[in-house]
Amino acid sequence: MSLILVVEDEEHIRNNICEILTYENYHVIQASNGVQGVKMAQEYKPDLILCDVLMPGLTGWDVLLELRSNADTADVQFVFLTALADRASTRKGMSHGADDYVPKPFTHKELLDSVSTRLKRREESNIRQTDKLDQLRRNIIYALPHELRSPLTGILSCAEFLLLDHDTDLELDRVQNVARIIERSGKRLQRLIENYLYFAQLEMIASDYPRREGFKTHLVSNPGGVIYEASKERAQTHQRINDLQMDLQNTAIAIQDENLQKLVSELVDNACKFSQPGTPILVETRINGTVFAVRVVDQGRGMEHEEVQNIDPFAQFQRTLFEQQGVGLGLAIVRRLTDLYGGQFSVVSQPGQGTDVMVMLPIN
Repeated sequence: MSLILVVEDEEHIRNNICEILTYENYHVIQASNGVQGVKMAQEYKPDLILCDVLMPGLTGWDVLLELRSNADTADVQFVFLTALADRASTRKGMSHGADDYVPKPFTHKELLDSVSTRLKRREESNIRQTDKLDQLRRNIIYALPHELRSPLTGILSCAEFLLLDHDTDLELDRVQNVARIIERSGKRLQRLIENYLYFAQLEMIASDYPRREGFKTHLVSNPGGVIYEASKERAQTHQRINDLQMDLQNTAIAIQDENLQKLVSELVDNACKFSQPGTPILVETRINGTVFAVRVVDQGRGMEHEEVQNIDPFAQFQRTLFEQQGVGLGLAIVRRLTDLYGGQFSVVSQPGQGTDVMVMLPIN
């Protein structure tokens, strides 16, 4: 049974709403002011809140901001009940994070339709989250063991080789070759662990409203320089520096240096991994009005349309046809970073022709 909290200072209206909802078999709790409403919302964590706007003390807008700033109540469905049905008030409510508006006076049907719609949206959201978690578990079970086992096998094999041959004179070039294998395998494991922790941190920030808003307060004055260095570092790691082509425009954008560096690093890393040495990798930036666009294009393997639509952490495509490194976290990190900064993320890809990834970030 869905739990609904009604926050309304006028007793006769509050009692009327509660009576209507109770008759429809909803479980209803009520608060007579904003302070009590916030306290009850945090204590009972209702599925839906119906809240008046103009209340003495803590207004409905204040209640909404308070609940959105708390991780436990940030995602609760919130509907305003108000006589302020003009466009400006509606915009203000929606900008504060309200899910719907029911103007006073309202009929039983209008109230119940809004309640039913919001609860259905909540249920659909819960189902999507459950499906996403299930898919994530399947992806981890499938991809992670292989990605951990491969570099560990390289490290252990090299260690065994050195231990067995410790009493013989090993040639210097053989020792150096073994050291390179150990270093390459160790860096592969290190990148996997770092990306896993980085993505987990982004997911926690995404569910924490105050941290999510604070994420957008930083400014990079020279994004071109950050993008240049990040692209060059990744290309050198893959021995693809001669394939790298850069065309960079520059302006200040609202993102942290390290997050911009990570975003570009993952895009260039993917382009290097999924295209052949000797084919070009283009990194370019463009200023389009209030948008700063970062674009990375390769002429590699490409992806099917269905694969583009299913970019998720630990999701790998065509593993049975191609040997590849990584667990699919790269593009998932890029997409999550783009979302957190209020940007847009797009992928255009054709099998056998390559992939074109674009991230559009707000300039201010």
